[in-house]
Amino acid sequence: MSGWRLSRKPDGRISEEADRYEEVARQCERQGLAVDRADALLRAGRCLLEVGQVPVAIAGLEEALKLFRNFGAQPLVEETEAYLHRAGASLASDPPGA
Repeated sequence: MSGWRLSRKPDGRISEEADRYEEVARQCERQGLAVDRADALLRAGRCLLEVGQVPVAIAGLEEALKLFRNFGAQPLVEETEAYLHRAGASLASDPPGA
């Protein structure tokens, strides 16, 4: 999961990838697959950031972060936090003035 790289594709194809990952996240939620859901949300968020859909990306990344924290998956927490910072989101764990 960590270290996944977005392939360079035209924006339309990246948007399609985001849609697919969002659908996977919904399916995982219905099936109770929380780890896979978090991974799909992270991947969708990365795609959405790439095409400039920042508010939608932030929403999914925040949900992924919550799940990764619940699992104690620190490397994925850090990766997700990095994308949230890139998106300009402030995190509850951010120290004042960060």
